[in-house]
Amino acid sequence: MTAIATVQALERLARPLRMQSRAGWAAGALGLAALMLGCVAWLARLNVLTAPWWVLAAWALALLALAVVIALALRHDAGIGLRSIARRLEEHGGWREGAISTLLDPPAPGTSDALLGLADQR
Repeated sequence: MTAIATVQALERLARPLRMQSRAGWAAGALGLAALMLGCVAWLARLNVLTAPWWVLAAWALALLALAVVIALALRHDAGIGLRSIARRLEEHGGWREGAISTLLDPPAPGTSDALLGLADQR
């Protein structure tokens, strides 16, 4: 038996946090790409960059920046998992240590299903 109610409650807490985090990372990635392309466009306008291959280089640089930001976002997104939210709630939410995160682990052998269900509901 697993702690279904606990997992569902933590998912309800995590979903908006993940969505806001992803939206922020996406906006940052698009902004960085636009900034890079804009800087290269201004350098071309000021005749600093005159070779036509700079267009390809600018797009390659913008795509590389997007890839780096996406990699950072995926790494950061792992920190918004159920276990990390449970630990933060225990640290700052007034629960004792292990009160929530322990319910995410598989139960110990011989644990009463009724006792686990009661702990999950609480």
